[in-house]
Amino acid sequence: MRQLEELRRQVRPEALLAVGAALVVMLGLSSWLYLLKPAVGRYQALVEKHEATVGGMQADPDGDTAAITSLEQELESLRDQLYGTTGRVPQRQIEAHVVDSLHRLAEQRAIELVGVKPGQPSPVLMFEELPYDVDVAGPYRSLYAWLADVESELRPMVVKQFSLEPDPGTPRVKLGLRLVAYRPAEKQG
Repeated sequence: MRQLEELRRQVRPEALLAVGAALVVMLGLSSWLYLLKPAVGRYQALVEKHEATVGGMQADPDGDTAAITSLEQELESLRDQLYGTTGRVPQRQIEAHVVDSLHRLAEQRAIELVGVKPGQPSPVLMFEELPYDVDVAGPYRSLYAWLADVESELRPMVVKQFSLEPDPGTPRVKLGLRLVAYRPAEKQG
């Protein structure tokens, strides 16, 4: 008790008042920084979002048609990338479509489509792999251009295997390909 009395005499009342005031200021400042300021910031962000939404709805009462149109175009673009140009062809007509396209593109490039043999479809992850063994013959540059046409028109179709050899006695080249198309697998059920 005596030590407490001695300590009280050594500390001046003004110093105790200053320490108490500093503690109150620090408590208030930390409450603002850690509790109130983040909550006020979230509240202001919600108010701004609400005002933007209400403003957008008042400007276009039927909804944001421009954003909807943009999203529909993006969805169509993604669908084209996924399904390619053969996506609009019914499954039972896909082989005829591919063979017809290969033949037409070969005629345009003046090369000979020797043969097309469709393979058995097989599942690959969530896609169905549709292979085609294709044999063509013609000038090298024409074959190269034909292959670019095939890739463009029948996308997504890729070359899985190929063989290239000269056609004996002619300036032509024989090209054997395994072209593979991928389509999303049809859901079972």
